Amino acid sequence: MLKTTTGLAAIAISLILLTGFQEVPDIYTARDGKAYFLSDAPLEMISAKSGKPFAETDWTDLGLRVLRAEREFNRKAGFTNEDDRLPAMFYKEPLPPHNAVVLVSDEEMDTTFDF
Repeated sequence: MLKTTTGLAAIAISLILLTGFQEVPDIYTARDGKAYFLSDAPLEMISAKSGKPFAETDWTDLGLRVLRAEREFNRKAGFTNEDDRLPAMFYKEPLPPHNAVVLVSDEEMDTTFDF
């Protein structure tokens, strides 16, 4: 049975940290902007490591906490929204495999972290 969450960032970060930066097994797949778990293994790994229950909804909470902490750190270090911009080449040079350029305005980019 597939399980779903929107905390894709949390999945990647948590699994990398828990496995000590080794290869992460193929235990989820992504589509429609969500991660679909193929088993309960990721939740069981975190529960076993922390000694506390870790539910599917905790993925999203963990991801948001990590991203908020990173944003706060960057702001305190003097970074602004200007530093979140992609390099100009992404807007000018078509990149493979689709030979497309980025079509995201600065205003849209600013809303990326509105969560």
